[in-house]
Amino acid sequence: MNTQGTVRRKIGGGYPVWHEVTSKYPGGATLGFIPAVGSTISEGTAFVVKNKIGMPIYFVKVSSAALKDATALKVDSTENHFVPSVGMKITVNGQELEVTAVSEPVAGEVTLTVDALAANVAEGTYGYTSEIGEVAIDINDIKGISFNDIYIKEGTESATVTIGDAGTVYADRAAYIPLDVWKNYLQTIKLVGNI
Repeated sequence: MNTQGTVRRKIGGGYPVWHEVTSKYPGGATLGFIPAVGSTISEGTAFVVKNKIGMPIYFVKVSSAALKDATALKVDSTENHFVPSVGMKITVNGQELEVTAVSEPVAGEVTLTVDALAANVAEGTYGYTSEIGEVAIDINDIKGISFNDIYIKEGTESATVTIGDAGTVYADRAAYIPLDVWKNYLQTIKLVGNI
């Protein structure tokens, strides 16, 4: 006797990020690393693609100015803002920094312990993940943003991503992406609503 069943899991929020997709990156991509079991890469996350390998590129927003030689960098941890994990590398003002510790959130920000800063960093400056899981990420390879959530379940050995590269998205529902990045790398994706 065979028994069949269905397992359902709700991933992500109840609101779509995409308003309209008019083009998708040809063939999509295979993730260059597999996140921890139970992780979700949310719809609306920016992706870089090189040789059909796709990597999420997350952006951080510096929430307090930091001086040259400092090893602490405060970043926004409010809704839609990414907080790097220990071992990731982020690039801020052209300098790649390894994250060696992350504080608990306090009043909407976390403190990252990083390599000594080569220059002052102003409040509002953005940085981006330049290495995750030992895979390098180049901001110049941004191809679009993810079309749907990617959930990593037990036994996942590989995962693919569908990337929208043209259309319109609800600005307040996507992961934090600085306006400069929308203008310089994602020109074919228009924003609906406030960023």
